Amino acid sequence: MVLGLTDTVNAMQVNISIVQRKGNSESANIARLQPGHSKWTSASPLVLTVYLTIVLTVVIAFVFEVNEFARFAYMIVYMAIIIVSA
Repeated sequence: MVLGLTDTVNAMQVNISIVQRKGNSESANIARLQPGHSKWTSASPLVLTVYLTIVLTVVIAFVFEVNEFARFAYMIVYMAIIIVSA
C-alpha cells in the first residue's frame, strides 16, 4: 500500500522533459526532474511505513481511550516524528 502511494505521488510530481541534441534530431534525452520543495518524492518507503504506523497507533490509542499518561507519551512521540520529518 505504501509503495503504491509512493509511486502515485512520484508519478504526479515528476516532470518529463525531452532535450534534443544539436545536429542529431533523432536522439533525445529524457530528463526526470523532481521539484525540490516536495519531501514525498525523496522519502523512502520505509520512512513512510514507519510514519503511517505511528499515526495509526496514535489514532487507535485515542479511539480506545488509553489513560492520560499513555496519551501524553504518544503525543510526545508524534510531535518528535513531525519535527524530525520537517
